[in-house]
Amino acid sequence: MNKLYACGLGAALLLGPSATFAQNRPAGPVYQLGSARSLVQQLETQVAADLAQRQPKPRVTLRVAADKTFTGQVNYREDLASAGEYLVGELAGVPGSSFFVRVEGDQVEGNIVLRATKRAYRYSADARGNAQVQEMDINQVICIDYDQPLGYQAPTPAPANRAAAAAAVVSLQSLPGARGCLYIDLDGEYVSGTPWNNGNPIDAAPSGIENDAVKVQAFWELVSEDFRPFDMNVTTDLAVFNSYPKNMRMRCIVTPTNTAAPGAGGVAYVTSFRGNNDTPCWVFMSDPKSGGEATSHEIGHTLGLSHDGRSTPSEGYYQGQGSWAPIMGVGYYKPVTQWSKGEYAQANQTQDDLAIIASTTYNVGYRADDHGNSTTAATVLARSGTSLSGNGIVERTADQDYFSFTTSGGAVSIAVNTVARYGNLNVLVRLLDSNGAVLGTYDTPGGDKLNATVSTTLPAGTFYLQVSGTGSGNPLTDGYSDYASIGSFTITGTAPVGGTPPPPPTPPTPPTPPAPVTYCASKGNNVSYEWIDLVRLGSINRTSGADGGYYDGTALTTDLTAGSAQTISISAGFRSTAYTENWRVYIDYNQDGDFTDAGETVVSGASSSSATLSATFTVPASAKSGKTRLRVTMSDNAATTSCNSFTYGETEDYSVTIIDGASQPAGTEVYAAARIATAADAGFEKAVTLYPNPAASVLHIVLAGKAPVVAATVTDLRGAKVANARFENGQLNVTNLASGVYLLTVSDGQKTFHERFVKQ
Repeated sequence: MNKLYACGLGAALLLGPSATFAQNRPAGPVYQLGSARSLVQQLETQVAADLAQRQPKPRVTLRVAADKTFTGQVNYREDLASAGEYLVGELAGVPGSSFFVRVEGDQVEGNIVLRATKRAYRYSADARGNAQVQEMDINQVICIDYDQPLGYQAPTPAPANRAAAAAAVVSLQSLPGARGCLYIDLDGEYVSGTPWNNGNPIDAAPSGIENDAVKVQAFWELVSEDFRPFDMNVTTDLAVFNSYPKNMRMRCIVTPTNTAAPGAGGVAYVTSFRGNNDTPCWVFMSDPKSGGEATSHEIGHTLGLSHDGRSTPSEGYYQGQGSWAPIMGVGYYKPVTQWSKGEYAQANQTQDDLAIIASTTYNVGYRADDHGNSTTAATVLARSGTSLSGNGIVERTADQDYFSFTTSGGAVSIAVNTVARYGNLNVLVRLLDSNGAVLGTYDTPGGDKLNATVSTTLPAGTFYLQVSGTGSGNPLTDGYSDYASIGSFTITGTAPVGGTPPPPPTPPTPPTPPAPVTYCASKGNNVSYEWIDLVRLGSINRTSGADGGYYDGTALTTDLTAGSAQTISISAGFRSTAYTENWRVYIDYNQDGDFTDAGETVVSGASSSSATLSATFTVPASAKSGKTRLRVTMSDNAATTSCNSFTYGETEDYSVTIIDGASQPAGTEVYAAARIATAADAGFEKAVTLYPNPAASVLHIVLAGKAPVVAATVTDLRGAKVANARFENGQLNVTNLASGVYLLTVSDGQKTFHERFVKQ
């Protein structure tokens, strides 16, 4: 249930010449708050008590140390079922403050922000799932004091017409099908239920450039080039954004409506990209240069990056040197802006921006290398008469892309250019002969001169171009290194048509492609009472309602390294009361289209709990590399296999990609069986055990922990109570029941459990 409590505007960012910067405040001690479940109970109890007293704005106690608490005024609440709670609001009596706490199962996230005093606290969970809170440098929690360019004039917000605005925005994508997605939202948005504005709604107006295709293109180009090295799709299309899981996407709203941070150029919560709640970041400028720089800056925060400033003089945002500035500083005033690791003088931090964005924390990584890194793996330049052409991307600092061409000899002129505007790559070209010896190095002097031109005379033969990134000037004082000189380039030029080049080696006969793999059907026929509501493994993290008995999630995938230990989390959703469910998780390790080989049942157990269940398994070192199928089944029938149709429950299919595995052909069984998680080691507990089932005369009832059975009733599948079944001493006499399926309801005096049985 979602609940919004009416409240006025909370904190504002106070900017101006006297602003000071709380950079690098040491983190305080970690304060333990007990189990995640106990934190949920504490918050729910306090909210319920205030609501019972008809308090219009419930209040909760937020303890951050043994001797320090805050009182939180709740403006928005979302009840995340029995194992979760989501609260957003502000601190009572503390101007410029905000808080949010989200607990779901054993996952804990949130923060407390006091902007006026520049202090902040962060909620998290430890390895055992216990809640904790810690005081942090405010810049590690939220972007503050990121001002607009000097003299910037914000346009007057136009009346919102989102349907027309959305239709007007041109659809652009930088890397369709990438692992992650960054959405530049230019058409306005109604935002509610997020930590922004202390949980109160924000009705954000369109950017003002949504009808200007030229400006939209320029804005998108700047952000796209900043994120070009990564496996990230920068888009202006909402439908594309919505096709990604919540923890693999980020929306940046470009709007003149600056309710989230009045007076700022933009604002974001640090590390919020990995969240599962679609909290956006904000930019309050629509000019392609300033707005684009701010968008990359704020998205950088959501991916864990901090501000680039200086310690002497003390400043939170470095405006750069020469023609260069760091993206996480202030990039408005320089033609070249790049990611940084603090190589300039007096840098206040040396955070490795590229490594953090590409880390497993966000599961995005670098995009695949598009060209070989040696003469033997060179890409042949396309030729049309005397004209040569090609293109590529320098994805990493050390990347070198090789190209080859053949000429009959004479004048050769080749231009290697980065993008026409907002480039990050300063191009360095080396010309090599057929033996790989360097004939010349080409780099245009000047920090903002990013292109390179080869102009020379060559004899007949085959030659190579090596394209990489370079720096300019002195990184300490007036320039930058090759660290983040990465991005797109094109090759155009002319060379006399070559003679007949030496024939390439005869390629080996390609292997016969494997036959397409198809999988058997598996489906629950009835989801009226129970269904799968969570599957979490690596970057797969899907919560859902009933999916009609089967969900095809094969578009969602995660990487599993051969030989690694993995943890999968699953949970059941129940319409009302809980039933005992039989769980199976399968992975087709040898990619032969079934789950019947040794070790391919990776989890097996039963539980009547609606809480999140976790199980650990090991991917066999001999698992075949490549993409394969993951299947999760939840059934009321313990005899359910990977291919059954069954009465109650669901099946969900996903994809996993095995990394560093074996390459043997499908069907070659060389597997050591993976450890099967049993009911005990997976943390599952069967609440009710019935035997024999089916039963002819007497049905024995055993509760978990051998708890006493206080009462038992039997109903048929229509819900009508059956009178001719007698219960005594933990046994149910079913002799007089007609043959068929029945529902048994038992109680231990505190809890009620349900289980089906069959009368023979």
